[in-house]
Amino acid sequence: MKSFKFSNFMVIAAACLLFPVYQAKAEVLYVDSYLTPTVMSSPLVTGSQYTIIVTGTYVYDSYYNTLADAEWAQNNPPIPPEPWVENRHVAGFADLQDLLIDEVPRDWWGTTDGEHFFPHTYSPSHEYRLYDFIGTGQPLAFRIEDSWGSAIQDNNGSLRVEIIPEPATLLLLGLGGLALLRKRRV
Repeated sequence: MKSFKFSNFMVIAAACLLFPVYQAKAEVLYVDSYLTPTVMSSPLVTGSQYTIIVTGTYVYDSYYNTLADAEWAQNNPPIPPEPWVENRHVAGFADLQDLLIDEVPRDWWGTTDGEHFFPHTYSPSHEYRLYDFIGTGQPLAFRIEDSWGSAIQDNNGSLRVEIIPEPATLLLLGLGGLALLRKRRV
């Protein structure tokens, strides 16, 4: 019985020692809207799962002072009752004002309550998420698409992008729990 307790202790101790090693940290980037430069992330671990969170707004037309975020933009000029429309529907331009990843428009998930996120949902807090993004070993390229051409010199502001790896510690704890169950059956 003493060896069983010692084995449990060893699994827990190993998990605690490895916790700081596997504790993943988020990467934060700022994607500027002026002249729409491409911003590169660090390479993402192949096969690892990530959540990408985008927050903020930027001015895409200083004459009307109209705003856009990762997925939605104000009508230009703002027209009630729908002052915000999905970016891809602004003025009939495809993917106008969208935040692209690797030059591909994404369906960013928005929230109305700050907790539950859904596709094609306007977020008054201007926070959007993309779940279950799988790393390929390559960096991601973020860029704000602005189909207005020369109007990109009129843009002002940036979007904050946070790339959050799924916690590997949960995997370690799960494996530790399985080891405990296996030992208990023996």
